[in-house]
Amino acid sequence: MASYERIFRVAIRRLKSKLIPDNVTCMHPKRMLAIGIIGLVLLVANGFAAPTVWAFTVGPRVAAYVTGCASGTKDPSCQGMWTTPDGVEHRGEIPHVGSSRIGKHVDVRVGPSGQLYQTPDLVVRLFWAALADLTTLGVLGFVAVISLGARRRASAFEAATGAERPLWRANKRQVNDRHGTQLWIGHRDGRRLDEVQAANGLETYRVHRANGVLRLDHQDGRHVGRIEAQHYSGKSMSFMVFDEADVPYALIANLFVLDPRWTVTTTDGTHCADFIVGSGHHRLAFTPAAPTLLYPLMAAFLLDCHHMLLEATDGPDRSR
Repeated sequence: MASYERIFRVAIRRLKSKLIPDNVTCMHPKRMLAIGIIGLVLLVANGFAAPTVWAFTVGPRVAAYVTGCASGTKDPSCQGMWTTPDGVEHRGEIPHVGSSRIGKHVDVRVGPSGQLYQTPDLVVRLFWAALADLTTLGVLGFVAVISLGARRRASAFEAATGAERPLWRANKRQVNDRHGTQLWIGHRDGRRLDEVQAANGLETYRVHRANGVLRLDHQDGRHVGRIEAQHYSGKSMSFMVFDEADVPYALIANLFVLDPRWTVTTTDGTHCADFIVGSGHHRLAFTPAAPTLLYPLMAAFLLDCHHMLLEATDGPDRSR
């Protein structure tokens, strides 16, 4: 019995790792808000339809006698009486009947709370529930297509990167090389990246990020450099890399804001790196000409990439 329980737990862990991306455990508040809104819409829409569906599938059918209707209103409210299968007589409002039905019986369904329903209730409520469900499925399908496309681009990027170029695979926790060897480790204080450490433990850098600016300081207090959002016009985006003397050193840019492909070029035009941004997994390839100064800065940028991109897009045009 214990062996079956262990197999079940292992299967659940593997299924969770497949379904839940690495970046979910440190999700940005905007993503949490979006997921919360989707969940609320589904809850309201399906909760609105649930009593009607219950009434038409499980609830009893009874004949309600219309005793009278309120006059002088566009949609008069009619009252009546009916007896449920347990022999209890009820009085209350009868929906979707007019004064022409006074003194007559109408077929209705009884809901879980005793409320009466007719066919128009079922049609309207099922329509809105189905619309909400289909819209949500469409959004989730779109996200799935985007995620699969990102994974295919990552595989193509790796295949196109020659063995002479150092290749990094990054998520929110760590940066590995093409063989899976750990290179950099990210330490967080809640959702905020607080520290970047070389896997060999010899180098540790403190990270300070705010409003699209990521500053890196060595553990001994020396300033290493910073990456600052420079331009966002709604179509393209760029970040400037500054060295330890706060002198512009390199530019991180893409041509189109929805394009996951980015390039890193020094101010003198030297091509240093290419990378792609994915859903929780990024790939970067340095050129042989890339200076070592960029290594810890790009490691911090990749580990905190989504936050940097979100902060860079907050606000109007950031052109310098």
